[in-house]
Amino acid sequence: MKFQTVKREETKQAEKILREIVQNSVSNGFYNIALRDAKHTITIKIPDCFELVEEYPIVVLDKNKKWTTWDFPKDVLKIPDNEKLYNEYHSLKRSIDFVLVANGVIKWKRDRKIWVNDREGVSNFHFGCAIGFELVLTCDVDEAKNKDLNEYGISPIYKINTLELIKLYNQYQQQNALPQYIPVMDKL
Repeated sequence: MKFQTVKREETKQAEKILREIVQNSVSNGFYNIALRDAKHTITIKIPDCFELVEEYPIVVLDKNKKWTTWDFPKDVLKIPDNEKLYNEYHSLKRSIDFVLVANGVIKWKRDRKIWVNDREGVSNFHFGCAIGFELVLTCDVDEAKNKDLNEYGISPIYKINTLELIKLYNQYQQQNALPQYIPVMDKL
């Protein structure tokens, strides 16, 4: 299987919408992302030092310890880009459409110019992936992908109905507003 370089227009549109909603959810140093399914709405709070990354590859680093790029971000490990991984390597298991990832960003309690012994000046250390989003255009369910992600404890990943996201966005655009939540189907 070769790396997918052609995307449907609906997928491109949904990617743009998701990026816009997530980037506009930042307030007081956190992403405050509301997720709504048919029955519930939950709000997830993630520090804004996490970065929204597209088409994130999940590479198995150690099969025995079940370490993956979900735990150790690919940028830290200098893993090649997705196309090279798909076409030249065999270690790639799966990729996720959007992931909020932190590459070991440190939040300081004090001014950065002041020397700090040991960890005294570090209030939070974030590393790895916090949450993933999978855009689903059809009702197809990739059971093999679900099985692989479950085996390595890759979670949480929320499925989003692409057409539902576009429809919701268009409704809000008529009021010149942005949706305050992401419509999710369920977790992978």
